[in-house]
Amino acid sequence: MADNAESPEAKPKGVKTLMLVAALLVLEGAGIFGVMKFMGGPSPVQGVQLDLEAEAEQNRLVEVLVIQEKLPNQSTGRIWLYDTEIYISVRARDQADVEKLLTDRAAEIRTSIRGIWAKAHHEDFKEPQLQRLTTQAHDYLMKLVDGGQVEEPRIAKVLIARCNGFRADF
Repeated sequence: MADNAESPEAKPKGVKTLMLVAALLVLEGAGIFGVMKFMGGPSPVQGVQLDLEAEAEQNRLVEVLVIQEKLPNQSTGRIWLYDTEIYISVRARDQADVEKLLTDRAAEIRTSIRGIWAKAHHEDFKEPQLQRLTTQAHDYLMKLVDGGQVEEPRIAKVLIARCNGFRADF
């Protein structure tokens, strides 16, 4: 019997609670609406014209000549000269800086590339893509141009355009 007596009292408390929650939600909504009206609403949108063509032109890859020489190799016991031409691909925005660096340090670059060619094995020159020589030249030039500590390197690729060998000790 005690349960029957408490049940009728529980229903009005549930309805009162629901009414109180609904009133608070209405007040909250009215408060948010008032604050937004007071603040003036969203600000007008202003577009910015992007010059994508100029940016694309600056990011365009260009080829810069690094070295064009006949480099010796004696790994077989005979003297071979390799008529070599090496280019690097850089972005157009970096071209002037890289060309100045290559001009300023031309003797150092020639000496280092010559050293790479002199230490190479004869099999390295027979690879179709000259991958081993390309990797060594790339590593050296990356350290020279970027110092090896750059997130976005200036050198995109090293290209060995020509590496034709002929014996020089007839």
